[in-house]
Amino acid sequence: MPDSSPAQSAPARRRFFSRLGRRGYLPWLLLFLLADCLNSWALWDYFHSWTPGTQEPDMLHTVMQSLLLPSTLFLIVMSIRRLRDAAHSGWWVLAPIVCLFVQSIISLPEDVFQAMAYTHPGAWILFIAIALMQSTPGPNKYGPAPLNRRAARNEEAPEA
Repeated sequence: MPDSSPAQSAPARRRFFSRLGRRGYLPWLLLFLLADCLNSWALWDYFHSWTPGTQEPDMLHTVMQSLLLPSTLFLIVMSIRRLRDAAHSGWWVLAPIVCLFVQSIISLPEDVFQAMAYTHPGAWILFIAIALMQSTPGPNKYGPAPLNRRAARNEEAPEA
């Protein structure tokens, strides 16, 4: 008999943006954290060395800038899912974003890059702490625990 659990029958888009497909998102979250760090490093290098009127932006930096928004949105979505696994509100994802926003406000009259050097790592540490947060052992108000759901499916599977 085929498994008709919600995780199996939901469309891929719905599994990505809901709690039904939350089993394998931690590797993706860490991959996008790494990609976003590399992207930030490349943009830092580009803006730190470029002065208006000296050179045209090359294709690599254009591609990096175009990947910044999708990777940031993906990071936010995955962080919200991780917070819900730990029975916390998804609104806590605003903590690192507020940290970056405060940094931009503080650094308006001064050197933006120096302020980023102090606050940007703090925001990344918060995102990594969210990624490594312990899940609730059982179901919470956002849904069943992913490990319990996986164990239940393995018990129901016929042995070959």
